[in-house]
Order: sequence, then C-alpha cells, then structure tokens
Amino acid sequence: MHIFSRARLCGAAAVLGGLLWMLFWTFHTLAHGPENPAPTDGTFLGLRALEHASIMMLVSPPFLLLGLGGIHHRLRSELGLPGHAGAGLVALSLGVMVLVSSGVGPWMLYAASVAGLCSGLLLLGAAMLRSRGLPPWSRAIPLAVALALPAIVLARAPASPLLRLGDAAGYFLLESLGVVFGLGWIALGIALRSAHSAPVPRP
Repeated sequence: MHIFSRARLCGAAAVLGGLLWMLFWTFHTLAHGPENPAPTDGTFLGLRALEHASIMMLVSPPFLLLGLGGIHHRLRSELGLPGHAGAGLVALSLGVMVLVSSGVGPWMLYAASVAGLCSGLLLLGAAMLRSRGLPPWSRAIPLAVALALPAIVLARAPASPLLRLGDAAGYFLLESLGVVFGLGWIALGIALRSAHSAPVPRP
C-alpha cells in the first residue's frame, strides 16, 4: 500500500505542477506578446513576462520533481543507465530553474536548464518506450515533449516565416511551448495515478 499511495500522491503532484506551469506560462505569453524578440515593457496583471516566468519556475518544479520521483520509483527496475541518467538530468534542470527564479545564479543558467530538460526527457523517454510500469499510451510522452519543444523554438526564431502570419501565429507558437510541457506532465501524472493499483514490474 505504501507504493500504491506514493504513486497516487506523486501522480497528483505531476498534474498540479503541469497545471501551474501552463497557468503562469499563459500569463507570461500575454505579457510577452507575439513578437520575437518582444518589447520589454509588456505586462499582464501588473507583472512583466520575466516576472511571470520567475513565479512559474518557483512554484511548479517542486511538484514536477515529486511527479518525477514517482515515475522513477515506478520504473526504477526497467530504465537502465540511460533512463536513470535522464531522470537525474531532468531533476537537476528543474532544481536549477528554482535556483534561478530565486535569484541564485545568473539567468543564462535558464537556457542551460532548458537544454538539460530536453536532453533528460529524451533519455528518459527512450528508456520508457520499452517499460511496462505505466500504461502504453503514456510511454512515449517524455520523448514527444523532448522533440516538440526544440521544434517549436525553431518555429519561433526571429526569421521564421510562421511569425509573418500575424500576431495570432506568434501567440500560438509561444503559448505552445508552455502547453506542450505542461500537458506532458499532466498526462504522466494521470498515467501514474492510473497505474497505482498494478504491481510494480520486477526485472
């Protein structure tokens, strides 16, 4: 029962962390505006885009770390060295985000943490493809997120022809970055909660 309750708790944490990420990313998008690079004087609810991003990286990662811990515990016998390394890199990157948002370390570390997140999710996702501890529909989620985020970033590059389609395209692409990441964690949290009553796979 201890393992089962842990899965439910960590699954709920992943869902909450994903929802918080999407909420504050939406505030960030509305303050940022559709252009890339965007003017620095835009605000939403009295806060600038960077301030909304700071709040997001402070309140969401602790819940995501709990969710990651539940996933790692559930799949610990199946991940192999690359999967364990990927989970560790994701955890480290989320921790760096919290430090940066707290004012510990320069903002240039944010770019490093994003790169670490994508790399860690790539390794973890590749290992999860052959796992049995979570429902089949959820096993490709980390890999899909890891591949989708860089693609959206490239689509939002200043020279991207997609930005010439107008403000709606700019808002959609920027918002997609937060939505894809947040929805990925929400789906993983739901998968973890739905797997809580099944036995933990053994090697």
